[in-house]
Amino acid sequence: MIDGFNGYLVKTHDEQKFTQRLTQLMADQDLRAKLATNARSSVGHLASARIASEFLRVCEGA
Repeated sequence: MIDGFNGYLVKTHDEQKFTQRLTQLMADQDLRAKLATNARSSVGHLASARIASEFLRVCEGA
């Protein structure tokens, strides 16, 4: 996760910051859409087909 790019990081037990970020997201549809788009693009390398392919490549090379 990249804070402010594809989501928000909030320290554990920081209820004030959590509330602030949640309120911000609830009020700003464009921000939600931007973070969602960035989140989807930043996890492509975690797709199950890609991981399986990489795993097989490693196993075949062993």
